Amino acid sequence: MCFRKQKVNDDLKYNYWKADHSALRETLSQVNWNAELESKCVNDMWKSFLRIITDCTVKCLPLHSQKAGKQKLPWISKKTRVAMRRRRKAWIAYSKNKSSKLFNIYKAARNAVVSSIRNDKAQYQKKTG
Repeated sequence: MCFRKQKVNDDLKYNYWKADHSALRETLSQVNWNAELESKCVNDMWKSFLRIITDCTVKCLPLHSQKAGKQKLPWISKKTRVAMRRRRKAWIAYSKNKSSKLFNIYKAARNAVVSSIRNDKAQYQKKTG
C-alpha cells in the first residue's frame, strides 16, 4: 500500500509578484479610453474595458502553476490530529523556554503521536485490504 500524498490542484494562475508593472502601465496609458468607451451603453463599455484589461493581463503577467495544497491523509483519525496539535503546542512551549520539564512533556506528546499514527495506518490498511 502506498501512502504518498497526491496533488490536489495544478491550475495555472497569474503571478502578480513577477508582473511587468512598467509594461502594464505603458500599455494601459497607450489606450485611447475616450474612443474605446465613447457612445456605448454601459454593458458594451464594460465588455470593452474587460477585454482591454484581459489583453494587458495576458501580455504582462506570467503564469505559474499553483503548488498543491496539503491534502488530509485518510488514515489519520481525529484523535491523532488532536494529539498532533498538542505535540505542536508542546514543542512551541519548549522552544520558547528550554527546560527539561517542557522537553519531557514534548517527548511524551511526540511518542503518543507516533504510536497513534502507526495504529491508524494499520487500521486503514486492514480496512482497505
